[in-house]
Amino acid sequence: MRVRSAAHGLLLCIAATAPLRPSALAATPTRRRAGVDLRPRPPLADVVEAEFVTEDSDLRSTERSVVIVTTASLPWMTGTAVNPALRAAYMVGGGYGDVTLALPWLEDAADQATLFGDRRFAARKDQEAFVRAWLA
Repeated sequence: MRVRSAAHGLLLCIAATAPLRPSALAATPTRRRAGVDLRPRPPLADVVEAEFVTEDSDLRSTERSVVIVTTASLPWMTGTAVNPALRAAYMVGGGYGDVTLALPWLEDAADQATLFGDRRFAARKDQEAFVRAWLA
């Protein structure tokens, strides 16, 4: 697994949307509990038809390159930091050959102290070594 650092302040947003069915937009009566509807919502698509799955969109292929981008990094123990690292490790263990985990890099020692506490990294390679050791 390769671990790369992204530039400070970099944010990448990827959105995937599917056309909504009219029935998904229809108003439904709700049982109110403190203003929140707790009933499960119906799926937007009943089935994914094989004709819509292309070679480019099939995520089951372990031959493809995968890049996981996150806005938080270990040793900050939040879901935004831990989940992408674990996902990258899971994909590598599942046979994906080319997995890249893009992590934010904090240049300023004060920023590192705020987020990481006593853990400080003098260079990006030090943070990379920490992430690799944590995943091992």
